Amino acid sequence: MDKPVEIRKRNLFLVLAQGMAITFLLFSTSYFSYDLFHSLLELSTIIIAFGIFIVAWNFQKFQGNNFILLLGVAYFFVAALDLIHTLSYTGIALFNNTSDLPTQLWIAARYLESLSFVIAFLFLDQKRKLRGDSVFLTYLTIFLLLILSIFDWKIFPAAFIEGAGLTHFKITSEYVIAFLFATALVLLYVNRRRFDRRFALFLMLSLAVKIGSEMLFTEYASVFDFANLVGHLLKFFSFFLLYKAVLEIGLTEPYNVLFRDLKQSEENYRNLVDNSLVGVYRADLNGNYLYANEAMAKMFEFDNPEKMIRERAQVRYENPADRENFLNALRRDGRIAHYELTGITRTGRKINVLSSAILSESEMSGMLLDISRRKRAEKKIKKAAEV
Repeated sequence: MDKPVEIRKRNLFLVLAQGMAITFLLFSTSYFSYDLFHSLLELSTIIIAFGIFIVAWNFQKFQGNNFILLLGVAYFFVAALDLIHTLSYTGIALFNNTSDLPTQLWIAARYLESLSFVIAFLFLDQKRKLRGDSVFLTYLTIFLLLILSIFDWKIFPAAFIEGAGLTHFKITSEYVIAFLFATALVLLYVNRRRFDRRFALFLMLSLAVKIGSEMLFTEYASVFDFANLVGHLLKFFSFFLLYKAVLEIGLTEPYNVLFRDLKQSEENYRNLVDNSLVGVYRADLNGNYLYANEAMAKMFEFDNPEKMIRERAQVRYENPADRENFLNALRRDGRIAHYELTGITRTGRKINVLSSAILSESEMSGMLLDISRRKRAEKKIKKAAEV
């Protein structure tokens, strides 16, 4: 087996083992107090969700698509709903002493989470970047409507009835939510090449675990029974995988996750420039080349760009005064186009070039087009006309 593949598999197993170990530690607290177990688990996922929001919000200007922004803002309000769910849970019950309220809040949070995943994928190909404040305001409105429908208007369907258990609405909703997560999983698989490989893998695993968690939440009869406990453990494990995908990989390798589209755009631009038929260069005003493409090196008869950039730009001009005039015009106007110059190649051959450049602070970027053949043709035509 290829060694890098072995390393990747070993790293994946280490991550899964780490997540399982932490999940088991949380599970062990249930032997002391189910309320302690539930509170620790929910607070852990809330912290991760808020962390995803912080990363997405602060890096939104650098992101090439809307996926991370939408997901980050969504998780801010998912975390808010989960926090209220935790504080209303039977055993803490800051708001009332029934099992219906925390169950309603759970369903509201999971609907918001699963729908947001699907919506985020639908916006993946949209070229126009969404405004962060507009996305936040939209989600704030949805959050307030959900809270009002549960606490004030009392129109949110009952999810748990004491003595009877889960309602038809709750069970049906869990299946719908699982279907939405499955839809997001399919969309992620289809678009997996748009993301960093490890990011996509951990996100797919997280979505798969979320589906299992939701299915378990269709089975329990009491908020303290085993199916409910395992469902919560799977929820934590899914958030642990989200942490690995968005927070750990996103912060340690931001160009692979948060700025992936930007990175790909830069790579595409670099490939376009490197393989251009026109000479492209970057240099400072002192005549030091910072970059030259293959066409530029070939134009001046160098074997490769690396050899060309070792020399100063001054030696490539036939007349040093031409360079001073060129730079003066560039300093005055900030840009220059179709400026004719006579250059000297590495072997001493004269070439006629057409130069266009822009000035940015103390660096200029430009393009050169070899018009030597055109100049020779013009001379022949002129000479023939004189005869």
